[in-house]
Amino acid sequence: MRRAPILPILLAVAATLAATPADAVNYVPNPGFETCTSSPASWGPVAMDVVGCDAANPNAGAFSLGLQNGPNAGLARAQSDCIAVPAGDYLASTSYAYRTGSTDVVQVALTVEAFTDAGCASTHGVASLGAGFSFGPMLFTDGQWHTLGPTTFLVDNQTHGVRFVASFQLPPTSTAVVSFDDLSFDAGGGPTTTSTTSSTPTTTVGGTPSTVTASTTTSTTQPPTFTGTGPAATECYVTLVGIRATSGIQSDCVDGDLDCDRDGAADGACTFAFRVCAAQSLAGCQATSITSVKASPGNLAMPVPPLPVADPTCGAEARVTVPLRRQGRAAGRRALTFVARNSVKPKLDRDRLKLRCLPPG
Repeated sequence: MRRAPILPILLAVAATLAATPADAVNYVPNPGFETCTSSPASWGPVAMDVVGCDAANPNAGAFSLGLQNGPNAGLARAQSDCIAVPAGDYLASTSYAYRTGSTDVVQVALTVEAFTDAGCASTHGVASLGAGFSFGPMLFTDGQWHTLGPTTFLVDNQTHGVRFVASFQLPPTSTAVVSFDDLSFDAGGGPTTTSTTSSTPTTTVGGTPSTVTASTTTSTTQPPTFTGTGPAATECYVTLVGIRATSGIQSDCVDGDLDCDRDGAADGACTFAFRVCAAQSLAGCQATSITSVKASPGNLAMPVPPLPVADPTCGAEARVTVPLRRQGRAAGRRALTFVARNSVKPKLDRDRLKLRCLPPG
């Protein structure tokens, strides 16, 4: 699964000199998707994806944008028309609402693509606000509307055009619909210089202005993955996508931590979420044909991928709840075992993962 690259959210910007727009203007075209016939005006699909007017349950108004991935595509995207923006260094704020009832979805994002020309021909940089495996906020798949942001973006003086891309990711073997509504990229009609002191997360759209005293790097596009601790030649047979080991074969989570506790509440238990995958692409490992995958304990009913497979394939999302002990004062533990068989030698991959739920504070 691939997505547009992002510049990660930077740390706090202290005592920063930045240009600030005088009067806020939302530069997202048709941001609430209220101009809608067969599809929202100023928006269209990318590749084989499907974009439509969703009138069933908008966040506000009469419509939202309904986005569905194309056949055998693990990434769905809807992109806006190119929009000219004011020149100069200034802050812009972005936010949006999303809704999905599909637990196959692992990430949603709104990406701002920057260009040095008003016609969006010369790429200058990108920045994204999202939820899921590559972002800090937890992704909700409960069928309700959830709002991300506002987050501050620093637009540099080489940016003259922007395009917006709403997207989501899921396994290529799945199909889902995600609705987006009330998109905003609020900037002003012209820059004015002011002095600001802020702890608001800030991302640079197009380059790194000298006023930002922090470095930027491109974040990974891959979800956290537990491959096990056995021989490299067999580690691709069975892997867990969406979870990582904090030490050896142990994965720790603090009750209520949004990065690992899927229910997002300090309620006396941690809900770990991941997918059991087979035949993943790992260096030094080649799966000829994975004929069986067993996930234990069986009473947890962790979904395994359809078999046999020779190409990367994942099962539906598994959720394992680990309660705290001693009325929430002591850590809770759960041990999992995964065994996969290949059609030729080496035939066996056996991995163990210990989940540990820790009390908050």
